[in-house]
Order: sequence, then C-alpha cells, then structure tokens
Amino acid sequence: MPRIQDRVLDAAVYLYDSKDEALAGEAAGGSGFLVGVKTTILPPPASFIYAVTNRHIIESGATCIRLNTMAGDIDVFPFTKADWEVSLTDDLAIISMPDIADVFKIHSIPADSLISEQFVIDHDIGVGDEVMMLGRFLNRDGIQKNTPTARFGHLAQMPGEFITVEIGGKPFDQKDAFLIEARSISGFSGSPVYVLPNRNYVRNGKPLPEDVAVILGIDFCHLVNGQSAQKPNHNVIFNEHTGMAGVVPAWKLREMLNSDKNKAKRTASEEAEQLRRKNAGIA
Repeated sequence: MPRIQDRVLDAAVYLYDSKDEALAGEAAGGSGFLVGVKTTILPPPASFIYAVTNRHIIESGATCIRLNTMAGDIDVFPFTKADWEVSLTDDLAIISMPDIADVFKIHSIPADSLISEQFVIDHDIGVGDEVMMLGRFLNRDGIQKNTPTARFGHLAQMPGEFITVEIGGKPFDQKDAFLIEARSISGFSGSPVYVLPNRNYVRNGKPLPEDVAVILGIDFCHLVNGQSAQKPNHNVIFNEHTGMAGVVPAWKLREMLNSDKNKAKRTASEEAEQLRRKNAGIA
C-alpha cells in the first residue's frame, strides 16, 4: 500500500445542511472533493475549481460546503440547492467554486485524473485492484477543522449491473456502477475513490502512474442485507453491513464537467478575465 501524499487530504470537503451546523461540526451531511479543470485561454496555473458530491446529498439538503482555511480554522460556503448542478442520469452533483486558493487550505485533483473507459482497458484495471476512498468518517471527522479519513480496500466488481438508491424519496438506478469492498458507511458518500498502483504484481496493461492521482469514481452508497432477529411475539428486521460500496465511474463526472453548457461558461469566464488583464496591463 503506497504512502498517500498529504496534500491529497486537502482535496476533501465536508457538506452540511446549514452554515450553523457546519460551524458546529454536526454529525450529519456528507463528503465531497475538489477537482480542477485546466483553462484553455489563460496561461497556467489558472484553472477552474469544482466541488463534487452526490446528487442524493444535495437533494437531502446538505448543500453547504465547509473548508479549512490557511489560518488554521474553518469557513463555510452557504450554498443552496439552486446553486448546484445535479445530474439527471447519475448520482452526481457539481458546483463551480470562487477563487479561494489564497484563503483556504485546498488542493484540487486535476480533472485529467478522472479515468476514462479507455483508461480501464489500457491499464487493465479489474477485480482485485487496490482502492482508497477519502472522506468524512462521522465518528471522528474533526469539529474544529476538516480531518478526512482514508479507507482502503479492493475493486470487487466491474460496472455492468445497476445499483438502486433513494434520491428525493424515490428509487434511482445508478447504471454502470463499480463495486468495491472498502467498508463504506454513512458520511463517505461523495468521496473520491482512487485506484492505487501496486508493484507486487504485473498487470497485462500499462502500469498505473505513481506520481499522480487516479480516480476510479465517486462513492455513492453502501450495500446492506436485511436480517431478522426473533423477539417475543414478533421478528425485528435490521440491516447488516456487507462491507460493499457502490462507485459512480469517473468518466461520468468527466462527461458532466465537459458538457457544452459548462465549457461555454468556462470560455466566457476566461474571455472576461483575459479582457480584464489586458485593460489592467497584466501580461
């Protein structure tokens, strides 16, 4: 298992129902992470930063983002449901973030790290590959600041079957979901799931890169089994954790970020910034 770079922890964000709950560190809400999309007009290192989470988290009301500041405390973006863009086909939601690099202790994962279907083929990603998800462990998530937790496991099943979850009180079929065995629990929904390189075995495809993150997808559910226990005069039904989690493939997020609408918004923003720099005499 490779040592995880500390800066990767700064890509995690926490989501809450309200600003007050976020500041108080209430044990509710979900996880998310930051993704950076390269600019096409402005010179690097300029990029667009998006926060990513699940649609079901936003639909449940956890729309406010809490981040760690450079000063060592926390601050909150009190977004509303209307601010977020939710996918109609996948359990995903995104929001474009303002320029926050100088104030907040953040690290955005490059959008190039989101795997494609071709990447899966080229690198022979499959059952048994090691994975890690990084998100909010509600039992010890950090009250004074965000303290994300890593959970490790393995890829257990490739996409094919759908997984049904509840969004807005209605069943929703997430198609083409990965299945991982990583002991996901409530609070980790919206976490990035990384596929990790391993030098101990040889794969048929290209080796996985060791110097950049490789995001398999986004955690969106944990699977349970219904069990019954005998009580006097009746049975009690309870859920037993299977240790399995569903993951939305990363290429679904890539498609969402690169929709015609979002590309048009980025182009308009770049052109406006380019004009501002020209008028201000900035090279």
